[in-house]
Amino acid sequence: MVFKNILVLLTIVVSAIYLISNTFISTASTRILLSNGVQFSIGIISFYWLWQVYQQKTTRLKTFWLLLSLGVFFSTFGTAIWFYLTLINQEINTPLLSNFIWVLSYVCYLSALIYKIRANVVDFSNKSYFFNTVIYMIASISISYHYLLSPLIALKFSTTLSITYTVIFLVIDLALLFLVITLYYLLHFEKENRSLFFLVTGLLLQLVGDSLFSYFSTQQTYTAGGFVDYIWTTALLLIGFTGYRYSKGISSHEPKKKLPLLQREFLFPYLSIIVLTILMIESYDWRINSLSFGWFLIFVMIITRQSFVMVKNKKLFTELQHLAYYDPLTQIGNRLNFINTVDRYLTTESMTHFALILVNLNRFKMINDALGHRIGDDVLKEVASRLSLTHNGSLPVFRIGGDEFVILVENDCAVAYQDFTSTIIQELHVPFIMSDHEFSVKTNIGISIYPQHGENAEDLLKNASTALHHSKTSGKNDFIIYSERLESDVLRKMELEVQLQKAIELNQLSVHYQPKVHLQTKTIVGMEALVRWEHPHLGMISPVEFIPIAEETGLINEIGEWVLRTACTQSKQWQASGYPPLLLSVNVSALQFQNRHFCEVVSSILLETDLQPNHLELEITESIVQNITESVSILKKLKKIGVKCSIDDFGTGYSSLSVLEQLPIDTIKIDKSFIDRLSRSSRSPMVKTIVELGLNLQLNVVAEGIESSSQSTILKEYGCSIGQGYLFSKPINAQHFTELLDALYQKNEFVF
Repeated sequence: MVFKNILVLLTIVVSAIYLISNTFISTASTRILLSNGVQFSIGIISFYWLWQVYQQKTTRLKTFWLLLSLGVFFSTFGTAIWFYLTLINQEINTPLLSNFIWVLSYVCYLSALIYKIRANVVDFSNKSYFFNTVIYMIASISISYHYLLSPLIALKFSTTLSITYTVIFLVIDLALLFLVITLYYLLHFEKENRSLFFLVTGLLLQLVGDSLFSYFSTQQTYTAGGFVDYIWTTALLLIGFTGYRYSKGISSHEPKKKLPLLQREFLFPYLSIIVLTILMIESYDWRINSLSFGWFLIFVMIITRQSFVMVKNKKLFTELQHLAYYDPLTQIGNRLNFINTVDRYLTTESMTHFALILVNLNRFKMINDALGHRIGDDVLKEVASRLSLTHNGSLPVFRIGGDEFVILVENDCAVAYQDFTSTIIQELHVPFIMSDHEFSVKTNIGISIYPQHGENAEDLLKNASTALHHSKTSGKNDFIIYSERLESDVLRKMELEVQLQKAIELNQLSVHYQPKVHLQTKTIVGMEALVRWEHPHLGMISPVEFIPIAEETGLINEIGEWVLRTACTQSKQWQASGYPPLLLSVNVSALQFQNRHFCEVVSSILLETDLQPNHLELEITESIVQNITESVSILKKLKKIGVKCSIDDFGTGYSSLSVLEQLPIDTIKIDKSFIDRLSRSSRSPMVKTIVELGLNLQLNVVAEGIESSSQSTILKEYGCSIGQGYLFSKPINAQHFTELLDALYQKNEFVF
């Protein structure tokens, strides 16, 4: 706050001296000596502040500060000459040399402002600054001519030279006024150096002092050392203080928001109009004068500006309307445009049927992730173009989401909708070529038809989304037409999703066990742990139904960990009860397997339950080979722990012989779909091949889904050693499994 104290102190000192001089000193020479001494001293101080800024190495725009320094210097020097000649001649008169030097100071000020404005060019084309500047310039010229120049010309004793200097000062003052106001507007954009506000204020005071001097001179009432000199001195102080404040590196606070009429772009023009109107009314004698002529020009300017504003607003409204109804990327209709179009269809009497075709790009995120969002945007634009050209470009196409498009088809024949949809799929299946990348885009499509599937845009879109979801679930590049059955499936899925979150804490989940049997000896060698969900109201819910929901919602990690802990705890309890150790097999979801903490979780549960790692086998689906490098790394960690691993549902997934050989696994399980082919009259070369493959790779082979003794016999002939299925036992809870163990143990040591 030191800089403020200095400014306040100097202002108080200057004000006090001028007040004392004009109140208590009656001698003109003494008053002139005191006031001009103050003005000279302030000029020297201001010049020093500005010159210091110019000499700093880090100063930007050195020429600007140099010109300001020279302007203050010439102003002070001209005043010193005037003061000196006045004392010598004992006459208050303005010498030509002082006028010439003062003109030089104004030229320096003008040059400094021009240099500053040129160095900080700002585009004012989208603002009303130009019109505002012209308005207050017209007002200033009108007032100056009426009150200053016209009376001066009318004075008979005025010399041609004095009139010439007066006109020069008037023109320079008007030019300074224009540049000062322009700089003031410029500071709105230049947050780096708010100290220039002091320069603007100082130069404006200088112009006010000049105007008052000219006016008092024409009225022959000017008094040296009076109020006008005080204004000039204050102006010099503020101009110089700009340099002091800049050299200290003091930054201003951001200006507070003001009411619209108090903002700078409104303040000067309207103030100019008000002042000019008041002066015109006061001076008006029913003859055209400079004030009334200026007022008329300003009126024309205001009308012109309002015309430009109306044209600009109309253009802006058109642009906003386009943004409101059209997608900025693809330039086709957006969601709001789609809703309005459907509403228009619904109010058209001739529109009795139409279809809403919802198109979604399958795995579009992969394109963004792999190739970048720029190419992704190009793909969206190309998709929009292809859809728009479908059916000769006669159908409305909309983009309602990231990679979702809607087409409205006017037709009352469902077959025609299907044919049209097939055309869309074929059109989008044509390879895309973007930046040397070639790829195909698969789509999923959902269709809803008015009025069967909805009577407004919201219902039609919701039902089309339901159909689209089922199309995605099918995994095919296909379309599905909405039906009530799909709606019920979606509602049930939503309900199951909500209930599944509560299933663990409400103890609705349980683990069932299905024995694994050695096919030659009929001895139990292990068991598979299978999760079951019995809801108090919905009944028994199949894993086929709720496991995919658990994977989609991320609950599979929590459920899988609970199943693993529960099964390991139960297996250890059976061992503690005296039953021979059995190999416990637990299914692991691909999402669980990919969890970076999966191996730590398995180790922690084994340590917690005190189950030996070699008594645990994790069954993993073939989908893990999609990321073979990461999968092999995880399997090796499990192998190091001592846990066994098996590939579940072998033969139905992604395995290839080369990949299978790389996996550090212990067992392969033949899927039930292969076992179903076996009967007394039918053999399966595929099953035999899988068994032989496993044996050649020195892997255990387990057949699941055995339901008849003939299937068991054939599998034994093929060399399969272990089997499980309803032939031996269905999955049963822990209590029944204990009873099964008891019965088999009493019968013949775990032999069926």
